[in-house]
Amino acid sequence: MSQQNWQLPPDFDILNAADASCDCGNPYFETVISLKRVPAEASPTKQDAVVPIPMFKCTACGKVHRDNSELS
Repeated sequence: MSQQNWQLPPDFDILNAADASCDCGNPYFETVISLKRVPAEASPTKQDAVVPIPMFKCTACGKVHRDNSELS
């Protein structure tokens, strides 16, 4: 999955946007990090690497959402 550079339209008010929530209905999350190992042969530096992947963890049930599409 590639990350795209994008911007919200200037007239969009993020504070009035709909809240995302967990399957349990809780709208509050904390950021957690998963560390992925990249072997030297797949790394652009040709050295073993560790890449941090930020994810969201529900503060109520603890479910880790690896992808924003999992949020309601």
